[in-house]
This record gives sequence, C-alpha cells and structure tokens, in this order.
Amino acid sequence: MSAHNDAAVREPARAVTLGEQIVRTTRSQDYAALDALAAAYASASRFDDAVRTGEMALRLLENSPLMATAASIRERLALYRRRQPFIVPE
Repeated sequence: MSAHNDAAVREPARAVTLGEQIVRTTRSQDYAALDALAAAYASASRFDDAVRTGEMALRLLENSPLMATAASIRERLALYRRRQPFIVPE
C-alpha cells in the first residue's frame, strides 16, 4: 500500500495508521511490522520516523539467522536517510 510502484495505488496516510496499529499490537517486537511501518513513514515523507523505526527493526534482527532480511532493511534505511521512499520495482 505504501510502496506500490503505481502512485495512484499508494495510500501513505492509511498505511501509517495501519502500521502503527500493528506495531502497537505486537508491542514493537515484530521486525516485519516495524519494517513495513518504516516504509509507510517514508512514503508519507516522515523520514526521521522511517529511520528510527527501521533501526528498531534492525535491532530485533541482531544476532539472528535472518541476515538477508537485515541487509534488505539496511538498504531501505539508506533510502530513508537520503529522504527517499522505498518503492517496489515493477
């Protein structure tokens, strides 16, 4: 919803609302929920929130066998730090 390659489909505000609800429900302990919320924040041009949330997702993956996932999150964090949203390629 927030990272779709078709801008007409993206709904950043709705994605942020839903993402925040999921993160609250999971008590900020689900890296995938945090990663999705970070993408929603970036889509809504809330880049500082995107960086902070993406970093939280990475911390959950420290010392985890999910190194490929951590690398993907790091790539998205680099975008957010450059104040760019993550868009899923076609």
